[in-house]
Amino acid sequence: MSLLSQKHFNRSAKRNVSMMENHELKILNMFIKYMAYYSDTELTAFTDWIENNTKFELYQDLKVLHIGTYLKEVWTHQLQVERFEIEIIDQSLLNVNVTKKKLMDTGINISIGQMEYTNLIYESYTFDRVFSKIAFQLQSAEQQIESLNEASRVLKPTGIHYILVNEQSLISSLYQLMNEFSNEFNIIYPYQKHQIDIDQQLKMLYEQIDVTEYEANHLIRDVKQCMSLFLSYEDENYINYIVKRHLGKQFNEFLEMKFKTQGPIILKRKFRLFKCKNKKNQLKQF
Repeated sequence: MSLLSQKHFNRSAKRNVSMMENHELKILNMFIKYMAYYSDTELTAFTDWIENNTKFELYQDLKVLHIGTYLKEVWTHQLQVERFEIEIIDQSLLNVNVTKKKLMDTGINISIGQMEYTNLIYESYTFDRVFSKIAFQLQSAEQQIESLNEASRVLKPTGIHYILVNEQSLISSLYQLMNEFSNEFNIIYPYQKHQIDIDQQLKMLYEQIDVTEYEANHLIRDVKQCMSLFLSYEDENYINYIVKRHLGKQFNEFLEMKFKTQGPIILKRKFRLFKCKNKKNQLKQF
């Protein structure tokens, strides 16, 4: 019987519902609405890049843990899932339900349920492969580090850990627009140190780390779309420097002139995919 039994699913949902209904689910809902309204921003190109440029080392009868419902296309389009024992978990009950429906619609039978990334219920050395994602806006730096430790704990010593890191380049590009509007703003880039901490933690956990990078353009075509993106991130810099200073009208006028004279604004989207092998001996036990 799968560890993701209905009993555990119900218990986990009740335990996590307050967290999910507050910060994480609020941000997730806003970003999903943004992606749905601006349909040309879907990750089709990124999915194609993953499928065409990344060869996951997956073999018959491997036990696979997929932490988070991102990259579900890996299982629904690229691979023969019946060859593997796959479990998908996500902290967001919304993500769990949406992904479960999509998998059912495609006729794929994969175990999926809700679980905290920092408190996996599995025994150590359970999985041959672990897939996870760093989502900076949804977890603190401390939670991300603990999530990486937990993922490494449940990975077998000979296993491989794949980690997708969203570099948060979109919001950094939005900060550049704010700096163009006024060079008096002391913009804080909250994710830079976090990215360094993630890199250092992975070096502590694994002997061999290979990195593949992906970059693409994200077009912003009007002021409304730009504002929607700021709000989807609940960005503190935008709130502190634009909203609280009552500069929204002036900022919008600045953006309108920029669109009029230069056309669509190009933001950068950057990802890194880590392939980590050979767990370090001193960190195999937790």
